[in-house]
Amino acid sequence: CISSAASDVYKRQELVSVILGSAISNGPTPNIEDCYDPKSIEHILNGTYPIEKDMINELNSFENILVKYGVKVYRPDQINNYNQIFTRDISFVIEDKIVLSNMIDNRSSELSAINYILSEIPSKNIIKLSSDSHVEGGDVILFNDYVFIGVYSGEDCLLYTSDAADDM
Repeated sequence: CISSAASDVYKRQELVSVILGSAISNGPTPNIEDCYDPKSIEHILNGTYPIEKDMINELNSFENILVKYGVKVYRPDQINNYNQIFTRDISFVIEDKIVLSNMIDNRSSELSAINYILSEIPSKNIIKLSSDSHVEGGDVILFNDYVFIGVYSGEDCLLYTSDAADDM
């Protein structure tokens, strides 16, 4: 049993809107030398890299559930033959502020695919990280009044993309 004081800590705000990735025109299974993250390489080597048709069905099913519960779902503009599954990496939101990530060069065009969404947000609520900062939305966890950010500070940190660091 949770006391009323303790239950206040566990109150959740209702999800109002979300940017959900897209698998349309995700492109074929990439060549290993074109991958920048170890999980993709692992799936290619094991023959388990997801098929576009399956990813589209899964994301559309998830969208239907979100809409059923009153969540406004945004999808990025389509970039042909480009993986746009992980839209959580593009940015993260804290209260009414959206923080745009500094994406690695291989993924920088993903931000342009959400320009139409950003145009709906007052500019005072859009935060662009400085060029010497690197964080992606998948590195951030919000819990009540706390923001947790994953950090890797080894001397070799510049040798890794954030996706590669996830496996360390």
